[in-house]
Amino acid sequence: MKKTIAASVGHACVTYSGVFQQIAPQDLHALRSKTAAAIQCVGSGANSYLACNACDPSFDPEFKLLFLRLQMWKRFQRLFPDNAASLHQRCVEIQDRDLLLH
Repeated sequence: MKKTIAASVGHACVTYSGVFQQIAPQDLHALRSKTAAAIQCVGSGANSYLACNACDPSFDPEFKLLFLRLQMWKRFQRLFPDNAASLHQRCVEIQDRDLLLH
């Protein structure tokens, strides 16, 4: 039961507008660490990334976020095929601008 609860709570944290915004790596690491602790896969010096993926890759919040983003992109292309190219170009421009700022 703990695994089911940990997975659903971790995914709820990530899915709440995580698909549309950048989540800090520190936040993903903290969520991953707490998820690994909840499923009791941590120990002295254990890597939380490996702990989440050893049980089930769907426990990893970053993997789940990537999966949701790909799902959203496929859905958008299916529903708005004429706007997919312009949205992709806009995303590239935003990403290039963000890279220049950092």
